[in-house]
This record gives sequence, structure tokens and C-alpha cells, in this order.
Amino acid sequence: LVPSPGSLSGGAAILGLHLEGPFISDDRSGAHETSTLQDRIDGGIGGLEAVYGPLKKKDGQDENPVRIMTIAPELPGALDTIPQLIKEGIVVSQGHSMANISQAEEAVQKGATLITHLFNAMHPFHHRDPGIIGLLGATDLEGGKEALDAQHHRVHRPYYGIIADGVHSHPNSIRMAYSTHPHGLILVTDALAPMGLASGQYRLGEMDITKSEHDARVTGTDTLAGSVITLAQCVRNFRAFTGSTHSQALLGATLNPARVLGIEHERGNLVGGAVADLLFLDDDLQIKRVFIHGQETDVEDGA
Repeated sequence: LVPSPGSLSGGAAILGLHLEGPFISDDRSGAHETSTLQDRIDGGIGGLEAVYGPLKKKDGQDENPVRIMTIAPELPGALDTIPQLIKEGIVVSQGHSMANISQAEEAVQKGATLITHLFNAMHPFHHRDPGIIGLLGATDLEGGKEALDAQHHRVHRPYYGIIADGVHSHPNSIRMAYSTHPHGLILVTDALAPMGLASGQYRLGEMDITKSEHDARVTGTDTLAGSVITLAQCVRNFRAFTGSTHSQALLGATLNPARVLGIEHERGNLVGGAVADLLFLDDDLQIKRVFIHGQETDVEDGA
């Protein structure tokens, strides 16, 4: 990844790319441009490279610049491609999908370890077929119990991203997810470029979007285009929604995301040898001081 001209130094680092689409369901595409969607994966990782370009790690390259890829596991060829992506160091996330519970479980068995913005852009929960959402209840229960599904096979619960803006998911839904699988929580923003800017009309690729104080939607529709919330506010909201402790809320924005990427030894953790990226927060979880690689940097109060 190469910094763009004029990029600020001393700020947040980009750890890699998350490729979210176009190998997703046409029925759950959200604000993705439907003309770009792919309805199958032919030839495994080679089929993905025909769209994305090179995905395989180069000789001597420790890490793949692509860190996460969201795919709909029900697409023909998707399940067989998951192990190939894992081999290249790419985390596979299930999302923008109409997968049923069996397809979702098979994706986990193939190596998928993450769910992209839980509840949003996926098969809605149904008691006879809970879809991807059902993965939160099917697995590594205390005492080594078998998965609670028809086949009684084990499926380890994946981590799940969740947008705690109070718009994408009702606070009750967030509470239910966390109560079911607290160790899988990853707070995400899904924020768009107009975050922090005035309400009004903006462009998202080829789409017009309308930003308000609390959300951003495809203009003229009720379709959410993304959020306009900061991660710090997600943490504060999550604590308010769930009654969690400070540390429980912060785990969802620090250690758990690092664990998904396999970098918990250097990020998201206060251990010897880790990168000294630190936040100082007050009792209301407002940001007061920021250190990047051990050097204090300016921050807008309470970001």
C-alpha cells in the first residue's frame, strides 16, 4: 500500500485491504453497484484474481496486503475457494449473503472466521433457518458440547462485526448478539467518506447518497449506504446499549479485531513488544490523548 500524495503523517495506519464485493448476493447487495456483481467464482482464487488482480503473496512477502475478503458462501465455487484464500493469509468473512445455516456452517468449516456487519445485508433470522446469524448459537459452547444443528457436527463460532450506531441494528439486537457470543464482538463503523461533514448530497461511486446527522442512504430510497459514525462513538454506544464494562466495550475495538487478523502480538494489546499506539480515555470513553508509535499527536477533544 502506497500513501497518496498529501497524506498526513503521524496518524492512523492502514493495516491492509478489506475487499467487500463484488462476489456477493444480488439479493443482499445493499449500496453496491449491481452491474459489477459476480454470481459465481470460477477457477478458485484465479477467478477472483481475474476481477481483483494478484491476490497471492509474493516471494519473501510476510503479509498479504489484502487482509479480509467478504464473499457470499452460497455462490457456486465460493466454498471451495475459501481454503485457497486462507492459505494466502486472507481472512474470509461471510456477508452480503442469502446463505442458509448449512451453507454458513460449511463456510466456517472451510475456514471462514468472520461475519461482515452482522444482521445487515444477510438472510434474516428465522427459527427454522437462522442463516448466517445462526452461527452465533451453533458452536463452541462451554463443556465442548456439539453444534446445535441437525447434523450435530462442530462449528466454531466466527467473530462478527457489528455497526453500533443505533440505525443499522436496534440496540436490542446488539444486546442479543453480545449476550449470545460476547467473545466474538468486533465493533465496526462501515463509515463513508462524508463522515464528519455537513448533511447533504454526496457521491458514492456511481450513486448519489443523502447524508443526515445520523445516517447515509442511497438518494430517493430507504437503502442504507453506510454509516456516518466514528469508532469511538460506536464504543460509547455499545456500552450504553448493552450495559457492558468499559473494558468489554473496548475489547471489541482493540484486541478482538487484532485476533481476527492474527496480529494480537503487536496490535490491540498492552504487551511487551507491541506497537505503542495508545489512547487515553476519560470515564465517559471520550478520547483525551493519542499516542502513535509512542509519540503524542494532536486530537480533537472527545473524537
